Amino acid sequence: MERGLTKNKVLKIDVMLDEYYKFRGWDENGIPTIDNLKKLDIEDY
Repeated sequence: MERGLTKNKVLKIDVMLDEYYKFRGWDENGIPTIDNLKKLDIEDY
């Protein structure tokens, strides 16, 4: 049953997820990059 704002809409979750990962400084699997961990001063990588 469809309802709400997404009723009769096509969502491109895969594109949105890729953009979100890039924005967060994560790789294509959703794992923080080494550069991002260094930037956040997290040493256990």
